[in-house]
Amino acid sequence: MKKVFLVLLVLLSSPMAFAQQLSLQELLDSLQVIITKEKIPGISLALVHKDSIIFAGGVGYANLEKQEPVNVDHLFRIGSVSKTFTSLAIMRLIEQGKFSLNSKLRDIALEINFRNDWEDTHPIRVINLLEHTTGFDDMHFKDMKNYTSIRRDAMSEVRAQQNSLYTRWRPGTRSSYSNPGYTILGYLISKYSGMDYRDFIEQEVLEPLHMHNTTFDYRHDNGFATGYYLDGTQHKIADPVLINGEAAGAISASATDMARFVKFFLQHGDVMGEQLFDAEVLHTMSRSHSSLASQAGLQNGYGLALYSKPRAANADGVKTRFVGHDGGIMGFVTDMGFNKELGLGYYLSNNGEKGNTTLTRLVVSFLIGHHQPELPQPVSVDAEKLKTWEGFYRLENSRNQVMAFLDRLLESATVKFENDTLIVNAFTGDKQKYVALADMKFRRVDRDYASLVFLTDGDRKVMMSGDTYLYRDSAFMNWLLRIVMLLWVLVGLSLVIALLVWLIMWLTKNISFKDFRVRALPALAFISFAFALFCFIDLTQLKNITTSNDVNWRTAGIFLGTLLLAVFAVLGIWQIMRHLRNYKSTALKIYLLVSATLMLMATLYFGLYDWIGLKVWTY
Repeated sequence: MKKVFLVLLVLLSSPMAFAQQLSLQELLDSLQVIITKEKIPGISLALVHKDSIIFAGGVGYANLEKQEPVNVDHLFRIGSVSKTFTSLAIMRLIEQGKFSLNSKLRDIALEINFRNDWEDTHPIRVINLLEHTTGFDDMHFKDMKNYTSIRRDAMSEVRAQQNSLYTRWRPGTRSSYSNPGYTILGYLISKYSGMDYRDFIEQEVLEPLHMHNTTFDYRHDNGFATGYYLDGTQHKIADPVLINGEAAGAISASATDMARFVKFFLQHGDVMGEQLFDAEVLHTMSRSHSSLASQAGLQNGYGLALYSKPRAANADGVKTRFVGHDGGIMGFVTDMGFNKELGLGYYLSNNGEKGNTTLTRLVVSFLIGHHQPELPQPVSVDAEKLKTWEGFYRLENSRNQVMAFLDRLLESATVKFENDTLIVNAFTGDKQKYVALADMKFRRVDRDYASLVFLTDGDRKVMMSGDTYLYRDSAFMNWLLRIVMLLWVLVGLSLVIALLVWLIMWLTKNISFKDFRVRALPALAFISFAFALFCFIDLTQLKNITTSNDVNWRTAGIFLGTLLLAVFAVLGIWQIMRHLRNYKSTALKIYLLVSATLMLMATLYFGLYDWIGLKVWTY
């Protein structure tokens, strides 16, 4: 009964579930219940203390067809956790004097073709590549997979991601996750080591760490866990994709090896009595340096392939700061984190392409038990000064530029100060409370570290929360845009119904075909874009994303649907203006005119973000 009670607490996902300490066996039993509930085939798991490995092994199945249980040696793809290994290899080259964190990319790799409109004043440096502060776009969908099935050299991988290598803002101002930056780092490793970067990482990182069961390979073969995704209620085998830019996310590792990796950080670079990396190097990696937020004193943003992970620690829901990385790749999702002060860390990877939130919450609760973080005491604030920072803030550091049109509409927050408390109300999230620490830095009331800062960027007032860059903007103009786009959606949906009515009216000869054609144009504009959006959503699922490089029904649907939005919108406003006087009903006139105008306004908005005639296969 005790185990059942604990499992129920876990599934309820309440902070109170953490009040009861689990034994290791109870933890494993609870993890089994969770993966069964969430339809995850299996997990690879390591629980680490700085002086020992508490557990390394697995729960569930590495291969469903063979009913093969996960064991300590099964290799799981760790995705972007690979970046931490690449970062260590870069730090080794810096230690050898090949270049420095502040070396300009233009100076050390002139052969790489990138565009930076601010190069004279804000050049791209090595640290910008490591911390995603280049301003580069993330990899475009068509550039994710190596379609040749032959491992490319480092420069070929860089060239394959050429379309992402342009800066969208001044480098070093804000962070935006960009895999192509790590593809370039892979090239720098190859160039300055004289070896393939994979071999250098194996020689300088994996072998000294005794990670002998870690590789850049992944196969549907013995020793490798099979990756799956859910197709309805059925598990399907994920594509064993050979990715471009393997330095950004191609490593596969076992629980034993990842336990050693986490322990390496907890022991400050010491491996079996040998100081493999200087402790200061690892400290440097674990905090951010180059963004405006880090320069203003925040350290919880993306560092050198390590970043802060707030983890619940007690029944009050207060979170403490772990540091680590996560990663997702076809069939697998991985999370790694550690807290040096507590001397505890974990690694968890599942082969069901599902999020690890519930699993990680339970694992961290097991590790830290009833630990009570020491919360920094808030300081008194200048209320009048802080009032000048109140207002509406909107995001401007989209990870994928192709999704910036949606971020523009949805990602914003309003800021207000009440009784020495900062209230941040996100448009698409929860209302959060912060207290002041110093120098315009704030911590959330449920966290033990500063995670938000106010600063100026030129003539802008900016709020940075970790790696999120929001600047103060006009609430009226932003809400006006939202209202217009909401009306566009609502009117568009009504047009779909009206189109069916008008079709029946034409078929029953209540209106002429010419009249039906004029009325139908705004509806066709909306339906065209809705189909394009459906194709895009389906394309961006991991199981389909590698089809982005050619013309197929999804990519063609995006191109034609967005193009037809513009065509039908322009034709619609023209035809309706020409024939408006022919309609006797004032309500119908207003409806058609408003519909056509909204379709044209939507066309202009999407065109501003390069979505009209979007050719994903060449983007």
